[in-house]
Amino acid sequence: FIFAVLGNPRGNENPFLLAFGVLWFRFHNLMADQIHADNLSFNDEQVFNLARKKVIAVHQVSLESTSLTY
Repeated sequence: FIFAVLGNPRGNENPFLLAFGVLWFRFHNLMADQIHADNLSFNDEQVFNLARKKVIAVHQVSLESTSLTY
């Protein structure tokens, strides 16, 4: 039920999806904590959006590096 609150109603269809979603959620929070520590003048929205961009970039690189090219 946690992922319905987070925006992904299929997140707990199986244990892998649940674990994968929690992993990215926690990674986002870790990035947000680091960004806030480095930029005390940023407001909550700025911290959230910069963390979001960084997490998306890491996700894209991880997908690109594991994708097969034909």
